[in-house]
Amino acid sequence: MSSFITRDPAEYLALLGGRAPLLGLDAATVRLLLLGLLAGTPGLAAIGLAIAALTASLRANAALSGLLLVPLAVPIVIFGAGTLARGDLSGVAFAGALSLVLVALAPLAAGAAIRSAREG
Repeated sequence: MSSFITRDPAEYLALLGGRAPLLGLDAATVRLLLLGLLAGTPGLAAIGLAIAALTASLRANAALSGLLLVPLAVPIVIFGAGTLARGDLSGVAFAGALSLVLVALAPLAAGAAIRSAREG
């Protein structure tokens, strides 16, 4: 497991077919990209969990899910894109903090939504 963590992210992209040189990405940009994905993905998954629980009992849940997802996911996407534009880790840190808060609160919101849907 430790060799998985200590390897250079560019090595993983080389295993996937070497797409990083085709896109013109250097190793530092790939590292920032992978850190941003690592920091933002749990938050986006937590938002999806809460929205799925809120709209589980509705008939038009697909349309409402899309309308709820966009405004909640935009801050994580903006900070992830800002990280690549600035080249430092401040956006990754903020996206990670936001993801931690969302991961902590999403199960509580999902549980309350499912409990409310079962009672009503």
